[in-house]
Amino acid sequence: MTRALGIVRAAKLLMQSQCPVCGADRTETIGGARSPIAICVYRCTAEFEVDGNGEIIPMNVCPSASYGAAARLNREARADALRQAGGA
Repeated sequence: MTRALGIVRAAKLLMQSQCPVCGADRTETIGGARSPIAICVYRCTAEFEVDGNGEIIPMNVCPSASYGAAARLNREARADALRQAGGA
């Protein structure tokens, strides 16, 4: 089942023409039909692969989620600073 599952996961990954996080276009793929090997590279610099255990994993994470998290932290810190200053 592991090899069969790896093949299905590789096919699933290769079907992703856009980054599953931010939607950026795919720029490169490695892998083919009925192969448990797949790597997809996206314009946002994210890279996903099917590893040796047949799992889809990120090789390079999409920065979109990190920028979103940083923006949220900045908003929370601003609100904290305003509260501490007695402004809110």
